[in-house]
Amino acid sequence: MPPCLDVYVVVADRSVAQVEAFVAEYVDPAVSVGSLSVVPVGYQGALDDLALEDWETFDPPGLAEALAFGFGDPRRAFTMYLAPMSMAFDQVLVGFARGGSVTLGLSLDDPFNSPDRRDDARRLADELLATYEGELAWFAAEEPPVLLDPSNPPGRALYVTRATQP
Repeated sequence: MPPCLDVYVVVADRSVAQVEAFVAEYVDPAVSVGSLSVVPVGYQGALDDLALEDWETFDPPGLAEALAFGFGDPRRAFTMYLAPMSMAFDQVLVGFARGGSVTLGLSLDDPFNSPDRRDDARRLADELLATYEGELAWFAAEEPPVLLDPSNPPGRALYVTRATQP
C-alpha cells in the first residue's frame, strides 16, 4: 500500500443517518468486515500503551452488524477499515470514538508526497465537513482516526479546519 493522506471529519454525535449516508456514498457494498479491535470500556490510558492482548474483539457477520455495534454504546471505541466503492480512494475508515462521536475518513494515495495531493486532501476535508455537518475536519499522512479525544487532532495533522458557528 503506498503512503496515504488520511482525511477525516469528526461528527459530534453518532448520527445514524450521517454514517449511513457516508457508507452508502463511499463503501463498496460487497465489503466484508473483519474482526474489530475495540478499546476496553473504561480504559483511560494512551492507546499505544494498551497491550495487544488487552484489546477486546468483536467479529460482526457483516457491515450492518458492525455499525449497529458502534451505535449500541457511546463508550465503545474502534475503527473499521473498509473497501472503497471508488478507485479514487485507498480505503474508507469509520471510527467510533469514546464519548459518542464518530470520525468518517477517506485515504488518498500520495506516493510522491505531492503538494497537489495535499490540495486535494484539503478540498476533500472541507467538503466532508460541510456535507456531514462535522465539528472539525483534518488530514495527516498515515494517521488513524483519533478514538479517545477526536476533538483534538494529532500534532502531525497537516491541516485542521473547524466548523463555523452560524
